[in-house]
Amino acid sequence: MANVELTHEENEILEKLRKTIRKDIRDYEYKASMYGGWYKALAITAFILPLLVPIVPLIPIHKETAWITSLLAVFASIILGVSARLKLHENWITFGTIAFNLSTELYKFETSSEEYARLNDREALNVLMSKVRSIRISQFEFWKETAYELAELEKESRLNKTDTNGGE
Repeated sequence: MANVELTHEENEILEKLRKTIRKDIRDYEYKASMYGGWYKALAITAFILPLLVPIVPLIPIHKETAWITSLLAVFASIILGVSARLKLHENWITFGTIAFNLSTELYKFETSSEEYARLNDREALNVLMSKVRSIRISQFEFWKETAYELAELEKESRLNKTDTNGGE
């Protein structure tokens, strides 16, 4: 970065911003890890359960194994439905992407690379703040879209409930 000294206030802003970005990175990495772990566990379980269907009748535990076979298929369907409804895969990707984008931006700023290389300290700080703001706005847009989708699903659910209750 070129030699343009930051004021005391700008240095304080920079340090607060660095701490906030690092905390956000840790938080988003944790959330991505949590959603990714649940997604993987449920996906593996949903894959394995149907594989057990042809094996269960061969187990000599009881003459009637049809209900066990049915339960395996039902549990696999429930797991897939829960995973889709909770958007585990989408949240895993979204939080991981946000953490990556914040990490990348902070790294480029601290190493004066790419677009930060040609800027003085004050300009670089302004670019960093702008980029972090854009990343956070994209996160807000994701949650706004998710809230809208949930509201639509709840509306459909209420309509279906009304239809099945005979219009009550």
